[in-house]
Amino acid sequence: MWLFLRERKAWIGFFIILQCVLNIFAHIDAGFATETITYLNSINSLLFILFLIWRFLREQDSHRALIELEKNKLLRPFDEETKNYFLGYSKELKDHLNEAMIHHAEENDRILAWIHDIKTPLTAQKLLIDAMSSSDPLKKRLEIEWLRTYQLIDQELYGIRIQSIHQDNKIEEIDVKQLLKAELAILRTWCMEKDIGINVELASFTTVLSDTKWTVFIIRQILTNAVKYSNEHAVIHIKHMLSDRGHVKIAITDEGIGIPAEDLPRIFQKSFTGTVGRKRNVSTGMGLYLAKQAADELGIHLDVRSKVGEGTTVTLQFPLENDYTTTINF
Repeated sequence: MWLFLRERKAWIGFFIILQCVLNIFAHIDAGFATETITYLNSINSLLFILFLIWRFLREQDSHRALIELEKNKLLRPFDEETKNYFLGYSKELKDHLNEAMIHHAEENDRILAWIHDIKTPLTAQKLLIDAMSSSDPLKKRLEIEWLRTYQLIDQELYGIRIQSIHQDNKIEEIDVKQLLKAELAILRTWCMEKDIGINVELASFTTVLSDTKWTVFIIRQILTNAVKYSNEHAVIHIKHMLSDRGHVKIAITDEGIGIPAEDLPRIFQKSFTGTVGRKRNVSTGMGLYLAKQAADELGIHLDVRSKVGEGTTVTLQFPLENDYTTTINF
């Protein structure tokens, strides 16, 4: 403001001289009263001050605009260079991303090929084990170790398939009882070794809407954990229920060691082995994670309740038929 006034000294001086001349003529002329002269001086001074303020504000805006323009002019020589740099960097990132995606796809293909190849000797091993005499004490041990190997390979296979589950599913009516029967038959030897009983309370024909392959995988993970963490001579209970809205619910309860309360919120996290898994070194932390991923995609709600020393109950609540499943199926 003071700089503005210094630059406008000529205007201010001219105004003061003009006012002095007008006052001299007014005093010479007897027709002008002193009050009138004072009033005119006040009006002129106020108008001149308002003019200076208006001029200051306008020039200030113009000055700011000029400063901004000068800044832009200073930066302009670098604009093209900066633009080219970011375009080049963006292209480099896209190239790296494409390479990573190609490498990931190739790695998945390699693992799938390995799984396909490894299943051939596994099948041969199963045939050899089945051919062994039932009285051979090694037969049960070999069957259990074969089952564990098969489950690990199967888990790896579904870990790759889970990435495209939205394309790799078919929603249809499936009989849960038959699925459970088939899975329990696979686990029979393991259950016999630990003297674990199975108590099944299902309706004669329990149908749900889901994908067969992925539902089998989810149930397999839950049953495997139930057997793995159950104590000897325990009983696994499988029960059929209906929710208030008519949802089919399957509850699988074991009498195992249970899950600590602090671990429950994290059991579906990737690679989380939990307190028990770390102590026993029997968990990969992937089974329940993959089961949860598949369940969410299929609209199956998983609920886990557990008490240390008493056991764990995992409840699967299947979705009702809705527009989504109808569209996929038909």
